[in-house]
Amino acid sequence: YPDCRPEFVHAMNDVAKIANYEPVEIVTPYLTGDKISILRDGLAMGLDYGKSWTCYNGREKACGKCGSCVERLEAFELNNTRDPLPYEIEQ
Repeated sequence: YPDCRPEFVHAMNDVAKIANYEPVEIVTPYLTGDKISILRDGLAMGLDYGKSWTCYNGREKACGKCGSCVERLEAFELNNTRDPLPYEIEQ
């Protein structure tokens, strides 16, 4: 996605330096990480993924079909855990 690219983050950091009276830095420790390792770290930190949202289809339940849902579900599967979000399709 365009806003997940290093070029975007570097450009936003440049803007933040001149657009604020106090220095602001955008820190992106997971910019080059994959969803599998990012999820693994989040699970180790005890994050509640039931309070997160990845789906791009604005529905009550996640669709489970869009690219973002597919990547999320794959990351949970490869981390040997179940995604706590309700999905429109059976998981």
